[in-house]
Amino acid sequence: MILDAICAQRDRSVYNYFTVLSEEGDIVGLNAYDNDLAFDNYTNLKSRNYVLPPILYPDDTFVLPHMDMSLANKILSLNAQDITMNLKDLLDESQINATISRLNQMQHAIEQTKRKNPNFLLPPSEWNEQTIQRELSINGDTYFKCYVNRLKLL
Repeated sequence: MILDAICAQRDRSVYNYFTVLSEEGDIVGLNAYDNDLAFDNYTNLKSRNYVLPPILYPDDTFVLPHMDMSLANKILSLNAQDITMNLKDLLDESQINATISRLNQMQHAIEQTKRKNPNFLLPPSEWNEQTIQRELSINGDTYFKCYVNRLKLL
């Protein structure tokens, strides 16, 4: 969901990703596909972008109750030059600028959310049933909530 927000991939419905299960039925991976609507000029991460739910609340904090600490550090280490260097042969200037804007919003949101919730960033060892329940109970949509709701319909 975080990568899709940075890339403005706006067509990530529950039909455009699938989970990889172990023989025991545990989720061990997630594969996303159908990335043809990514990198448009959308920059408002506080509003819905087609099927992509808003990832930020109006106060610039994340809808997600937690984020992986290593992912947050990787996002915080990126800059506009990194984006431009890696995308200049693929996207036009307006698409690159929109991507930089989304990245800047995500970086700001990480800092804002950390200030508001010191337990926002988690190492892999701290993801557990409680963190899952927190995500299911938040005010807002996440890919995980949409996935669980889809399973309820089956």
